[in-house]
Amino acid sequence: ASAGSGSAANSALPSANTGQTIVLSGGGILATDRVIFTTIDTGGNLGSVTITPAAGAINVANQTVSVVVPDNATTGGVRLERDANSSGVLLQVVPTLTGVNIGVGSAYVGGSLQLSGSGFTEGQIAVLFGAVRVDDISPNYGIDVFSSAGTNNRLNIVVPATTPPVAVGPYRVSTLGGTSAAFGLGLTDITATAAGTPANSGVASAVPGQTITLNGLLFDIGMDVVFDTIDGNGTRTERVVRPTSVNAGGTQAQVLVPLDAVTSTVRLVGDVNGRTVALQIVPVVTSLNVESVAADGSTAQVLLTGLGFVEGGGEYRFGGVVVSDPGTNSNADVFARNDSVLGYVANGYARVTVPLTGGNTAFGAITVKTDGGTSVAYTASLAGITATAASGTPFNAALASANALQTVTLTGAGLKTTSDVLMEWTDINGVKRVVVLNPATAAADGSSATLLVPEYANGAPPLRLFGSATAPVLQVVPKLTGFDVQDRVVLFGSGFIEGNGSYQFAGVRVDDTPTDPNNVDVYYSTANSFQNGSVYINRTALAHHGLGTVTVATAGGTSAALDLNALRVDVAGTSLGDLAVDAAGNIWVSDYANPGKLLKINPADGGVLATIDYTAAFGTPYSYNYAGLQVLGAAMTLGSTNVPAGSLLLFNGYPSPDLVVALNPITGQVLASLTLAGNYDLTAGVFDAASGKIFVLENNGPGNRMLQINVATGALEVAITVPISISTWSGIAVSPISGNLWIGSSSGGTVVVEITRTGAEVRRVDLALQGVNQNEISGLSFLPDGRLLVASTQGEVYRVSLP
Repeated sequence: ASAGSGSAANSALPSANTGQTIVLSGGGILATDRVIFTTIDTGGNLGSVTITPAAGAINVANQTVSVVVPDNATTGGVRLERDANSSGVLLQVVPTLTGVNIGVGSAYVGGSLQLSGSGFTEGQIAVLFGAVRVDDISPNYGIDVFSSAGTNNRLNIVVPATTPPVAVGPYRVSTLGGTSAAFGLGLTDITATAAGTPANSGVASAVPGQTITLNGLLFDIGMDVVFDTIDGNGTRTERVVRPTSVNAGGTQAQVLVPLDAVTSTVRLVGDVNGRTVALQIVPVVTSLNVESVAADGSTAQVLLTGLGFVEGGGEYRFGGVVVSDPGTNSNADVFARNDSVLGYVANGYARVTVPLTGGNTAFGAITVKTDGGTSVAYTASLAGITATAASGTPFNAALASANALQTVTLTGAGLKTTSDVLMEWTDINGVKRVVVLNPATAAADGSSATLLVPEYANGAPPLRLFGSATAPVLQVVPKLTGFDVQDRVVLFGSGFIEGNGSYQFAGVRVDDTPTDPNNVDVYYSTANSFQNGSVYINRTALAHHGLGTVTVATAGGTSAALDLNALRVDVAGTSLGDLAVDAAGNIWVSDYANPGKLLKINPADGGVLATIDYTAAFGTPYSYNYAGLQVLGAAMTLGSTNVPAGSLLLFNGYPSPDLVVALNPITGQVLASLTLAGNYDLTAGVFDAASGKIFVLENNGPGNRMLQINVATGALEVAITVPISISTWSGIAVSPISGNLWIGSSSGGTVVVEITRTGAEVRRVDLALQGVNQNEISGLSFLPDGRLLVASTQGEVYRVSLP
């Protein structure tokens, strides 16, 4: 007998495979003879089995017996049952190898390899991995022979770790009877080309998850294909997969590249030639998310989603900026993700810190490069912005503009609601910041998206999108919504820029520069505390301004004008006592200083046109808040002296008794004076031409009273209780429309009250919404058109309407 497969240990002796028919020859053979074979079980125990030849298998004439070698036969003696005293003839049972299986998903080295065949012998067997031989240690350790749908037809062995790594083939099994033929399948090459740019165009390439074609011989759907893999820690191992399909001739197999495959080689378990075929794994970038931006805008932490990233072995290009990852704890962090379609992806994320210095250099095509090649460029396009500011004028009419909280339209390609748009802005400390914004809506084809400009936006920032080489500019035009006076002038709105703004008041411009020592201070909105929503302008920067409007200009443009309805006066002590208006429209005010002054103010810019110094003839060298001031519209007689129209009447409540003097507005000369009958500590006064009486508001008396004074003698004629609190700051004026008196005071809050000469209230108007909101009324005077001027303890003159 000669084994049909494999090679016998001794070619000079008979050999066979189990299941093979052998012929025994001898003498004295009977038709009833049976044959005994030496056997071995899966525990390594020797035994024997008696086989009855098939009918006709014994040729008595030729003295031969044809018999099939049983499945559990092993190398040993073969004899006739009647040869009880004979050891028989030695038959070498040569093993066969018909199948290999290492299990889908497992690694190769260290994996449990199962071989199928025949003639395996527990405790007396070896497996050859190419040139590496692994012997069974004993029946209880090492290689494990077992039976499955046959006898001694399976074995399990752990693929050993050797240096260099043990080959995937050829595989052979060796026993005392001989060595099996090598397992026969073989890989010749791979047909595959990856999307992207492989490192070597002459070598097969693929992206993770791609179907590739293996070419070779004797392929079947159960063959094991070994890929090298890598995890998010940079640890390399292997994974066994099986074909999705094999052609009828067994020469081509379609295989899905594992999602964690890395550039290396592809092998077949049991390859007859032990061949390894190179396969380059090219990475893929599918999306990008900006997780955060450094407070100073110097870097952005970006999360790339894709396939084929390699921890400690990648190069990440963002436009013109390259971030290398030379080690496992360096500039990029690769880690796993769970994908709703693909499932677990061990190398599906790469977190990269991208430098943003250098303008727009980091914003362009994004690629990832590994040993396998360079990914297809990930791109997006932020080509333009369609928007026009609803309020104000942009700096450049050719560029897009908007106010804060206005929705703009982005145009380009690949735009989504998850797109991360980077916008620069300047905070209230003058520090550049970068914020990440997401569109509210996006067109289905990605050609456009809508974006809400944040309330703190300012300047003329470029809007940047990773993957886009273009960065269109959005001019954020400032907007004024209101003002307040708190000794400082406070403007409310949006789009203000600390250290970079110009504020144009009537007749005066205030520039805020980076070196300004907080004389102009951009701050939070008082409404909902967003940055850049207010600006405080100190008296050191804005000593005076005229009646009219205010605008603010920044790099984004110029705001629409806001009617400031206020005039600031540069006076000592900042507070005003009272005010009056002359025929030319100039405003006279009294200050809060010692020695005091009367100042003639230009309403166009708030500047001082003329000054009259207090003298002893005024009763005291000051009047502070115990003051009244009036420009006579017509001549009058004060005491016994005629006073011409245009003269100034100064009511001084500080002397005891109080004093009224008429002054020449050009020279300051006292034209006449009237000593009142009492020490009323008046806080306001007016001459009423219609009644020919003087009316003053009293601070040194019982209750809130208005006193009617005889203009000739200074005698008190009538004391009238008024419907408003009268304090040390107050004002009284005669309406040119109704002829009634209007009164107001700081203790009266924000209202002014119209009364008759007998003190009856006609109506009251709250001035809070017109800016007079700090309990600050210190004087009143009417313009010819019926609008009211209000002097303030804040050093302001308000022009208000009395609807």
